[in-house]
Amino acid sequence: MSYVNKQDFVERLGERKLIQLTDRSNSGAVDGKRLTVAALAASDTFDSYVFPRYTAPISVTGKVKQVVLDIALYEMVSDLLETDEGKYKIYRDRWQAALRYLADVQNGKAALVGSPAPPVADTSGHIPTLFKTVKARRCP
Repeated sequence: MSYVNKQDFVERLGERKLIQLTDRSNSGAVDGKRLTVAALAASDTFDSYVFPRYTAPISVTGKVKQVVLDIALYEMVSDLLETDEGKYKIYRDRWQAALRYLADVQNGKAALVGSPAPPVADTSGHIPTLFKTVKARRCP
């Protein structure tokens, strides 16, 4: 499952820029296959970070789309970084920031807003009950 679609890319970049990033055959159109492959790979990366702490379904918020788009855009231009580092460096920087955010989610330092909160592990050794815990007293 992909968290983003073509319209999300168009809204983020514009049609013209999206064509520039995907059209390796100079057809003048968005390469839908390249777009789909990048979106699915980015969604898989996202899932690999969040599913240890969260369960499906993940709410597709603006932040989720931003992170997945940043990863997908890097996937699309990573082969171009070797030939034109400066022009595409922004995509690598955003990709690195996205991975840092996902690592924070995975480690509990950040949360996915709108998704069910992960269970909190009780490491105190206490058994939760419905009753108030009182200190035992000796009978006289």
